[in-house]
Amino acid sequence: MLAVLQVSTPLGPVVVSIEVDTAGEPVHEQQAELPSGAVLSRWWTDSRLEVRALLVRYDDAWNARQHFTASGCWGVVWSVLTERTTSPVLVRAATPLGHVAFPNTGECLEATEVESSSWIVTVGGPDDELLAGRVGSGLPASWAGKVGWRFGVPVAAQSPYSATAGADGVTWVLPPLEPRERATTHVAIAWAPTGADDDGVTGWFAVDTCPGDLLEHAGVGPTRPHRHGWPHVPRLAVGGPSSP
Repeated sequence: MLAVLQVSTPLGPVVVSIEVDTAGEPVHEQQAELPSGAVLSRWWTDSRLEVRALLVRYDDAWNARQHFTASGCWGVVWSVLTERTTSPVLVRAATPLGHVAFPNTGECLEATEVESSSWIVTVGGPDDELLAGRVGSGLPASWAGKVGWRFGVPVAAQSPYSATAGADGVTWVLPPLEPRERATTHVAIAWAPTGADDDGVTGWFAVDTCPGDLLEHAGVGPTRPHRHGWPHVPRLAVGGPSSP
């Protein structure tokens, strides 16, 4: 299954994709707009594998609480739910084509940026350390010891699962899910004019967010989705694992 969302920026679209079990099984898709303007998308298969993504704009809320002003802030809270064992999960946030991105990571943040004479676009999400901290709280307990750090050594040095910022975006290679497990995390995109602040850090701070904050911006509240959806988010039509 390949689920794709696109966020338009002044330098071109940022494409966020989630890939899991690409066996050619037919995929059903639906979308619903929430009262806040956020968009909830679902992709699911008849074998009861589902991807959900909540796309929300949050620059007004972020700017109101910060010393910096971002021109655009978008977040994607995504979840994978399954009734069976899956393949590894591959999440990509591809920066606009025609621009070379430069990694700009920080504590608990895996991020990369593209810059022109007019704009800086930043893409970010959890780094390996933060992924490890979310195991058992948003990420499956079975991922313990597979992502993040173990015995003071990055797991990336011992396994294929990691978050990596590169010249074309950020990639998260995540472990398989076991039956009836759920994984929830996020990607954030922000942009500001070049020179908006002395150090060019507006976008970097703007993407340093979390699923709970993004859900709150969407009017859902700081909650994680359960097997029947996010609380207060209208359920879409019957068909996927969210069905009773």
